Amino acid sequence: MRTGVIKDLEHTSGSGGITIVMEDGTRLLADNGPTIRSFDAMYGDVIIPGEHTFDKSKVIGKKIKYHIDDYGFMDGMDVCDE
Repeated sequence: MRTGVIKDLEHTSGSGGITIVMEDGTRLLADNGPTIRSFDAMYGDVIIPGEHTFDKSKVIGKKIKYHIDDYGFMDGMDVCDE
């Protein structure tokens, strides 16, 4: 697994995808729904109730452990306590 700090989340409404931009410039492609639900479970209060959206400020600056598959898609992540 790799580690990195989240710099930004890029999402195009209706696309079903999200790009997690890391501070080192790595861009992680991921499935929007499961990724945001994972962030919410990891950090809390990421999903905004009743608005079908998320608060990316809750994850920017957080350090995560992650794995990317052979196609460049993130297929796992967890909190990094280092």
